[in-house]
Amino acid sequence: MEPNDENIRRWILQVLYTESNTLEEIKHVSLMRLSEILEVPITKIKENINYLYGIDFILQKDNEFKLTEKAIWAIRQHERTYCPYL
Repeated sequence: MEPNDENIRRWILQVLYTESNTLEEIKHVSLMRLSEILEVPITKIKENINYLYGIDFILQKDNEFKLTEKAIWAIRQHERTYCPYL
């Protein structure tokens, strides 16, 4: 069973956020690398990248991607406010 788009988007953001937190300089991650890490076909990655790009969460350079400041802010807000017990 193929994962839904919402999950794929969340996973893309997680990978890009992890890359931005582990390196001093925020690194662009390639489309192929995202597909390999997430084990999702490139066509599904592209569809969801386009959605994230449309809401200004991703910057694109050739076929490589990184998070915008808006996305990083949203992820950090979610980290601080999420409580699984509520």
